[in-house]
Amino acid sequence: MAITKDMSIEEIIQKHPGSVKVFHQFQMGCISCHGAAAESLEKAR
Repeated sequence: MAITKDMSIEEIIQKHPGSVKVFHQFQMGCISCHGAAAESLEKAR
């Protein structure tokens, strides 16, 4: 499954667990906060 800008951070991590490393590389620390369930990849940055 492809990752799209409309997917939530939580959805991406659930479907692609290895993506956590990428989020950390881009200093996106909100991968475990409550906003990760609702915030899309596009809006997270």
